[in-house]
Amino acid sequence: MPRDITTGDQELAMADLTKQISTLVAALSKLTQVGTASEQHSTDTTKLADAISSRIPMFVYEPEDGRTFDSWYSRYKDTITKDGFSLQDDVRTRLVISKLDTKQYSHYANRILPKVPSELSYEDTIAKLKETFKETSSIYQRRQNFLRTEYHGSSIEEYTGTVLRRFASSDFKSMTDDQLCCMVWINGLRD
Repeated sequence: MPRDITTGDQELAMADLTKQISTLVAALSKLTQVGTASEQHSTDTTKLADAISSRIPMFVYEPEDGRTFDSWYSRYKDTITKDGFSLQDDVRTRLVISKLDTKQYSHYANRILPKVPSELSYEDTIAKLKETFKETSSIYQRRQNFLRTEYHGSSIEEYTGTVLRRFASSDFKSMTDDQLCCMVWINGLRD
């Protein structure tokens, strides 16, 4: 039998190698757990965004009927921001943008060129959408519509809602005395 001429360093090298392998296995185990947790978080985020999206209807822009982005957003803001508080801003932005139909999306995307919708922050997106899909009638027109509001046989609740909505949008509180006098003067010429 051949004689062992090593100095005993093999045992130390083997112990060191075993220690390195166990450290490597522990690190790989942690990476696997982090990857699984990250995938789980991504899945949870997607599920939450889908759940919120299913509760919010598509935005319909009809400024003549008061259907502006501002009125739509004021109704669904809490659903997006409070129910979706754990969503990152880019996910919220995509959620809101997904509620625009093809025509509205195209109009919005053209308004922000050369940027693309994904480049804007959530706050900037909301501000730009409010600016893009706002009330188109003048304050004077809204005030005239309020003063000409008539009851046409609908339910009293519906008529009351129409009166209150038109009053709120006409912003009479900011009228000066001169503006009120001019409005009455013009209305007097109409008859």
